[in-house]
Amino acid sequence: MQNTVKVRTSGAGYEVVIGDQLLASLGDHLLGKEKEKAVIVADANVWQTHGEVVQQACQDRFKRELPVYEVPGEEASKCWTQVNRICSFLGQHRVDRKGWIIAFGGGVVTDLAGFAAAIWMRGIRYLSIPTTLLAQVDASVGGKTGINMVADDGSIIGKNMIGCFHQPARVIADVSILKQLPPREFNAGLAECIKHGLLDLSTYAFMDEYLDELSQGQQAEPRVLTGLVTANVYCKAAVVERDEREQGTRRILNLGHTFAHALEATSDGQYKHGEAVALGLLAACRLSAWTGSLKEKELQANLRTMIERCGLPTKWPQPTDELFAAMELDKKAAGGRLPFIIPVEVGKTAVHKHDAPQELRHMLKELAK
Repeated sequence: MQNTVKVRTSGAGYEVVIGDQLLASLGDHLLGKEKEKAVIVADANVWQTHGEVVQQACQDRFKRELPVYEVPGEEASKCWTQVNRICSFLGQHRVDRKGWIIAFGGGVVTDLAGFAAAIWMRGIRYLSIPTTLLAQVDASVGGKTGINMVADDGSIIGKNMIGCFHQPARVIADVSILKQLPPREFNAGLAECIKHGLLDLSTYAFMDEYLDELSQGQQAEPRVLTGLVTANVYCKAAVVERDEREQGTRRILNLGHTFAHALEATSDGQYKHGEAVALGLLAACRLSAWTGSLKEKELQANLRTMIERCGLPTKWPQPTDELFAAMELDKKAAGGRLPFIIPVEVGKTAVHKHDAPQELRHMLKELAK
């Protein structure tokens, strides 16, 4: 089973190819010509497992072995130090404006390699081979690239505060790779799927219909995993096509993320991005109910059940001053007000511009009980 989703952008657009065992035929899906310079930026751990087959496919395409820059697939890698090293690597191997980066890894590598491609010689092409569920359904689609704002001690001050829009030339999502993910990593990706479900009726219907299979994690059948990734890519692509550079509609994809990014920045690595998103979705839903915006009264309970069934956390930690300070640094803040995306019902959201931190603190304390 193989699906192709076309993402239409202000440029030529690109394809997201989704299926099982795609690495076995990777050479058929790669882009690039023999004489063009190219390098691979890969998650160090994933490269150990799959590097040989990827290198062989690249060798078939470019008629030579490609240089590989390996990066730790952890959030701390999304920093200027790694960007500088990748750019130095590109210079060392004489990658020019007609060259390529092939990104092979999860969301960290996807964001990092995409950002390096965006700024090297003011923009070169890159192809993404996402290796986590989160990267396949979210990070690899839409062209958001970037790194975190980091303090001198290495701690994250703000998530994805530095970046730009730079669309990939193609995305190749092989669901067979997901079988080898740790359960916690796979479940973290399901949080973004749940988010898309709140935004789109058909995606929500898929999540609801296959919740039993998805609760089995990455051991779900390939057809279910292929359907899951396809449904989510369709959802995100539809939003991106309407608002490529997040001037309006695309902001709905930030549902739960104002809470999540602040939680990530202040929890000292306790939560993976998807786990923080799951808690952020619960907070956004509670905020919607609290403001009287929520029309589907049963949505809070249904959302909590879905999150629990997907092996994700549902209890907030006690809110701290640091958490609210991190929220104020959110890149969507303006004029001292935070615009929260909140669900109204499945398939419909609203923007709530909040300027009452004490009331917000009280709400989060209620979630922490």
